[in-house]
Amino acid sequence: MDPSTLTYVAMGLLTALAVGFAAVDTRGGIIHFRTEPWTKHAMFHAVTGLIYTIALCVLVVVLTWIPFRQGDWWSWWAIMFIGASIHGGHLLVDALTRGGLRGGGTAQGPGLIFYSATSFALVMYGVGLGLSFAHFR
Repeated sequence: MDPSTLTYVAMGLLTALAVGFAAVDTRGGIIHFRTEPWTKHAMFHAVTGLIYTIALCVLVVVLTWIPFRQGDWWSWWAIMFIGASIHGGHLLVDALTRGGLRGGGTAQGPGLIFYSATSFALVMYGVGLGLSFAHFR
């Protein structure tokens, strides 16, 4: 099935979200690594977390431009799961830590800004997936 214009808009949005978040998270990691007194063990966890995030973002881009574009329904669900895991995970951990993100600072600024941005990204994943839904029927 050939993608419609709306599907291409969705693909662009999903790609921008993944690439943008990978860049933001990488920048935050670099800032943390330069400013925080990390133990080797803490650095291990920080770097593996960053690598997992970058890998998931790369996976979203690959899924978007190969199986998603071809109309493989499972890729729609996979992208939804990845977006919800990354950005929903931030919201969940913030709730579990009673405002650990919103109430604190991040490497790149006030936590409330990052909290709002990740909430917006989660909504934008929904918009992108919603725009493309007809492509998978």
